[in-house]
Amino acid sequence: MALVIAKGFSCTEMARHVLGAQWTALDQGERTEFVQLFRLILLKTYLHHIDRYAYQYLEYLEERTAHGRTLVRTRLMARDRDVVLDFWLFERAGEWKVYDVVVKGMSLIQNYRGQFTRVLRNSSYPHLVERMRETACLPDCNEQAVLGDHPPG
Repeated sequence: MALVIAKGFSCTEMARHVLGAQWTALDQGERTEFVQLFRLILLKTYLHHIDRYAYQYLEYLEERTAHGRTLVRTRLMARDRDVVLDFWLFERAGEWKVYDVVVKGMSLIQNYRGQFTRVLRNSSYPHLVERMRETACLPDCNEQAVLGDHPPG
């Protein structure tokens, strides 16, 4: 899973979309830290969900391209249910990267944007980063601690 997120997902693009206008107010160091924390949160939050579908079948349904972005619609066919997954991708330097995933009509980006916007509205960017550290970094703030017995690849 970590390899999929590292190679197939653009955590920088996702983070930029999640923060919206706040992204432009950050310096490069703040952006780098935010992307790293966001990536760790994604790994920590979704790694255990992926394991449940490790040996299931993913069916390609359709593809649509508009304004330099591509929607790839798929269906994950599991033993007990089917789930439609929409992947939003963009191409850069010959590589396709995912910047959003929509499951049952719920966009990962919109979900996090809503959460982060509420924190920013009621507090501050430093408070948001502190909450992200708490979420991503317990007990330790590194990818190996998050992955545990789920090594990359």
